Amino acid sequence: MIGFDVKVAKSVLSIFHIKPDRTSIIVDGVSKLGYFEVKVGEIVYIGNFYLGGAMEPFIWRYNSPRPEGFQKHLAQFHAKYPFIRVDDAIYRLFETSTIGNPESATPLPNQSP
Repeated sequence: MIGFDVKVAKSVLSIFHIKPDRTSIIVDGVSKLGYFEVKVGEIVYIGNFYLGGAMEPFIWRYNSPRPEGFQKHLAQFHAKYPFIRVDDAIYRLFETSTIGNPESATPLPNQSP
């Protein structure tokens, strides 16, 4: 991940963006936030991202419990976006130790690492 831009509204009149500078994210050509890999033709679940923090907002990656939670998540996603082939989706989390709990996900049966 080389960047993100999150629009945050404290109220109707108080709106700001969380958009870190690339130099604070990329160090020696490597992202401090994390990474993921998607091959041509793949549909990959990398986790869910949300905005947290009581005093200072921050972005955080969490994931659906596996395998039941993953299947439920796919069904909900497919209900909203029926044109996406969720049957082919692969569980391969966004690897991070800074914006989520580190986890080297073990693939579900018939899924790639």
